Amino acid sequence: MLKLDTLSYKYVIKADRTEFFNTLMALQLDYFKQNDPRIQQLDEGTSISCQLPTKVQKLDVQSQITVKKIASNQAFVLETLSSSGSIRQSFLFSQDKKGRDILTYSEENHYNQARSQYSFMLVGFLYQFFYNRQMAKRMERIDQIALSNS
Repeated sequence: MLKLDTLSYKYVIKADRTEFFNTLMALQLDYFKQNDPRIQQLDEGTSISCQLPTKVQKLDVQSQITVKKIASNQAFVLETLSSSGSIRQSFLFSQDKKGRDILTYSEENHYNQARSQYSFMLVGFLYQFFYNRQMAKRMERIDQIALSNS
């Protein structure tokens, strides 16, 4: 069971798992390059600085995103640090009982101020609804790109 500070979404992958993973990595590399054109590939430890909105207050804050783990076709993990706290984003690949490839995307949120953590937990259930809709669109987009590449 996930903690109250963790948002999670499961998606059944339609494309080949390797193609989906490669597409995810290519899109992440593009995002990193937008913030630092010197980056040519993603490795564990690759990091960028950028402005990102906070979840609770919707204020832009200076943030640092770092690749924490890359395990081909298994996992991709990012950590975002800012003055308001940290977010650990995980893309974890597995198979269900029917042998289908599943991607579980999760965001584990930690806030520096107890008030922000409490505020997030209060709106968390409502936020989860919008989060699920957004994640469904995002995963479908990645899947469609992966399918078109195969």
